[in-house]
Amino acid sequence: MKIRSILILCAISICFVVSWGQTWKLTETMTATLDKNVFTVSTTKNSEEMPDYNWVTLPLWFEERGDIHSVVIADKVTSVGTWAFMHCANIKSVTLSNSVTSIGGFGFYNCYNLESVKMSAKLETIAGAAFKLCESLSEIEIPASVSLIGGEAFLGCRKLKTIRVNADNPDFSSDNSVLYNKNKTILILYSEGKNDAIFEIPSTVEIIESSAFNNASFDSISIPNSVQEIRDNAFGLCTNLTSITIPNSVIRIENHAFTDCTGLITVTIERANPLALNDSTFRRVSLKSATLRVPTGRTKAYQEANVWKDFGKFVEFNFDYSSIEQTRRDGTCPVSAWAHDGILHITGLQPGKPFQIFNLAGQYIYKGIAKSEEVQIALPTSGIYVVSAEEQSTKVIVK
Repeated sequence: MKIRSILILCAISICFVVSWGQTWKLTETMTATLDKNVFTVSTTKNSEEMPDYNWVTLPLWFEERGDIHSVVIADKVTSVGTWAFMHCANIKSVTLSNSVTSIGGFGFYNCYNLESVKMSAKLETIAGAAFKLCESLSEIEIPASVSLIGGEAFLGCRKLKTIRVNADNPDFSSDNSVLYNKNKTILILYSEGKNDAIFEIPSTVEIIESSAFNNASFDSISIPNSVQEIRDNAFGLCTNLTSITIPNSVIRIENHAFTDCTGLITVTIERANPLALNDSTFRRVSLKSATLRVPTGRTKAYQEANVWKDFGKFVEFNFDYSSIEQTRRDGTCPVSAWAHDGILHITGLQPGKPFQIFNLAGQYIYKGIAKSEEVQIALPTSGIYVVSAEEQSTKVIVK
């Protein structure tokens, strides 16, 4: 009986040592220790990067990942390795010393109990999917030093309500927990945990970035006539969204842009000419039960266009193209137009590039390829026309 008890005690002691006092040698000078659920990475060098990992070379502590409750990256360690803590489901806190300049791709992927992250004041890079599926993360602070945030870095952080960017950051900004580039021309991320019923995109925004509004809970969104691109999965899983208006300014809608917007029943498109869409743009949206509102006279064009033709109902509306004012992204307005004696003069065109002329009903009057920087077109009747070229539209009155 005594021998059995001794053996049990020995087994318990061995388990205790394994679970609470493990050490791994990552390099000749870098070690990782797990002690009382705290995982610490340290180095004896003045500066050293943490190794990267992948499916072939898994982290040495992968089998013990469930025992890790907090992570500390000590002074002089300059990075969190790729895949270093992915699937460490029990991590609740992360502390990065100010020597850390980068967090590798998938660094904390699927750490779904992670609640808090103390960022390094010298952090420069948050790589793609670094905090993807960290469902318990409620707030994040982006230091002034961060210059790169990779795609899907915070995708699937469903409780994320607060994003704050240091005001001194030259590359990024935040406003009401929405992440933008510095001058707010690119909307990068709308926090999934926000509970706004209505959201109005600022009129400075030209690009809605990939997955920007993924899983957003709003019922209504206003897209300004400044937006030119809606990128991949931009509105994915916006299940509360029942209607949306795509302004005339939009010249590109990427794959999966509205995937899983299962509540969508009305789409209003202001463009006279249908944009080319991939079959995945409205994936898992019941288009046969949805209505597409198009400018007057453009039903036939949309009924013949890929994906657009799949809508179950088409309704026309009057759109005032005379209100269009667009500029190129670099802020220049090189294309200009004027009329004299029924002749339309257009200048500032790029040779070899297409341009179009249409009336206020959205009907095309002329399409062509510029042979020189200036062209002259005779128009059959007087009226107000819109010239579209080089991502810019301008109106002109022909008398």
